[in-house]
Amino acid sequence: LIFRFQQKDISYWDKVMKKHYGESFSFKKVTYLPHQSAWCMAEMGSFIISGLEAKVEDVDTSKSIDEIKSVYHSTFEPRLELGEEVILSTCLTGGHIIYLQEVKDDGLVVQDPYGLNIGEKGKYLINSYNIEESSKIQNRLKSLTDAKIDERLMYNKNVKNIVKEKKKKPQGQLPENCGEMNFYNWEEVKKFEIGKWTLTLNNKNDE
Repeated sequence: LIFRFQQKDISYWDKVMKKHYGESFSFKKVTYLPHQSAWCMAEMGSFIISGLEAKVEDVDTSKSIDEIKSVYHSTFEPRLELGEEVILSTCLTGGHIIYLQEVKDDGLVVQDPYGLNIGEKGKYLINSYNIEESSKIQNRLKSLTDAKIDERLMYNKNVKNIVKEKKKKPQGQLPENCGEMNFYNWEEVKKFEIGKWTLTLNNKNDE
């Protein structure tokens, strides 16, 4: 992806963004920053997948939890049911994307390519990480309550059981799919600004 991205120079990406935001667009303007990555990713996808359609939007996480919940149910739940792919930006780290799997009444089920967030910004149980090589990972396992493990991995029983075992005996590797089917309640969706920008992908050739 990086190689393909670099094949196009900055003037090309400037044209891509002006197509969506008009001639006033500038990479230097902070107001456009949340969506720059999304539109560039969408353009990259169109290079690789013929007929790919993309839509970039945002979820205003400054609003109330009820309003955030309503947007997910009314906008993104139907798209998932149609088989579309939804990518969400987050503040789980300094800047991170995850993949929406399902919208529930009490929160979101997502796929996190990095691993399992323990409930604090930047603090993860990283996929496939060797526990004995990192005191940070060991400390994160210790601080992770059984209640948080049960909540985060309620839809991934196998990984949930392994993480609990690793907490009792912190050795060996973490599962390669710690971030699979992770659950975030609506309070966390707001806290971590999940959906600050969204990228919905649909291959029109499949219609």
